[in-house]
Amino acid sequence: MRIPVSIISLNNVILIFMQHNKENMAKKNITTEILAENIGPHLLLNDTLNMNQLKLGVFANNGSGKTFLSRAFQLLNNNSIEKVNRILSINQTRGVFKFNITDKLNVKKGLYIKLNKDKEAEIINNTGYIFHVFNSDYVKENIEELKYNPDGKIEGYILGRTKIDLTNEKKKLEEFKKKEIEKYKIFEEAIKE
Repeated sequence: MRIPVSIISLNNVILIFMQHNKENMAKKNITTEILAENIGPHLLLNDTLNMNQLKLGVFANNGSGKTFLSRAFQLLNNNSIEKVNRILSINQTRGVFKFNITDKLNVKKGLYIKLNKDKEAEIINNTGYIFHVFNSDYVKENIEELKYNPDGKIEGYILGRTKIDLTNEKKKLEEFKKKEIEKYKIFEEAIKE
């Protein structure tokens, strides 16, 4: 059975949530290892976290590489040469991403992604998890594409800001109104003559 995992990367936060059954919740001392080599700004990120359950939040400044890490997970669902080239560090032709989980019973599950420029990623996933990624790419591909104008048939929930920034749309509307008023004045003057 595969367990759903949600990865949310918005603004200064990346969150990883994994569903647990009662058996998993009883386990303590879970070790999570992450290795990112030549992924975005991470020339070498190698860290180990010990936790009681698989709930992880990463808080970091903008531009620190959270989205690049979420894009590595995203390769499981959308592996392409373009995506691989996009997440490799500048001037690098190879990269590696590893995400390993070891439980109290010393059972190790892992995700291994080998990146080579101009090739699809080589992926080995024996975690038993299905990764769902919600990051800025998700917003661009699924929400901005609709120009924040859904057809009214919304199923589920949209994660992120409570208010979507409509600044650009408001500016366009104001410009349109100004042009409309100008054309109306020209039309009105032409009728008077």
